[in-house]
Amino acid sequence: ATRNPNPTFPLKYTLQAPQDLTLEGAATSLDAETKLWFEGLDLIVSARWDTDGTAATRDPTDLVARTVTSSSSNLQLTGRGIGGKLVTGKSK
Repeated sequence: ATRNPNPTFPLKYTLQAPQDLTLEGAATSLDAETKLWFEGLDLIVSARWDTDGTAATRDPTDLVARTVTSSSSNLQLTGRGIGGKLVTGKSK
């Protein structure tokens, strides 16, 4: 997870080991000390534009995107849809 307080779009992001990875994510494969364990595998990449600025909350107006990729991908942020808005709706 990363936080970009003042992003400009389109936002280009690259995972850099070790600063952008957890300890588990930065682990190397058993067959090569310099190769990250996930290199060449499909990864789930998700993004959320958090409208209230608090990552712990899910707001119906947040924009979200998700894809599976093994190299590079373009994500198009969209609204949560009716299902997502109902699940993340705030009680009065």
